[in-house]
Amino acid sequence: MIYKIGKNKKRTEDAKELKALKLQAIKELGLKLRAEGLSFRDTHDSVLEAGYKISYDALFKLLKD
Repeated sequence: MIYKIGKNKKRTEDAKELKALKLQAIKELGLKLRAEGLSFRDTHDSVLEAGYKISYDALFKLLKD
């Protein structure tokens, strides 16, 4: 199969941008919930309930920064 040059690169860039936007949304939600006084475990549960898939450790590293 022959692909146009740059077509796959564009898909990769779009996927990276989408992932970055999702991580930013997760971070904002997590920080908001932590500011409200939720424990870290409850914050993780709330992020999962919001429809985002992220491990406990990944969320911890994301919010630690």
